[in-house]
Amino acid sequence: MENISEIILVNNKNIILLHLESFLTDNNLTFTYKLKEGWSKMKIGKILFDKHGLNDLLKQNYQ
Repeated sequence: MENISEIILVNNKNIILLHLESFLTDNNLTFTYKLKEGWSKMKIGKILFDKHGLNDLLKQNYQ
């Protein structure tokens, strides 16, 4: 589901949406460093937080 920001940006003719192409293989991120048009469906921030235990660290500090 899109949020309101995505809808506004997609419909704005003055904005080009680009993302860096990336792949997830065996729980490892790989980047091609090629720009691709549109939104990336991959949630890179979540993947990195999960992989490096940052969510658990934050939970410990706020309990």
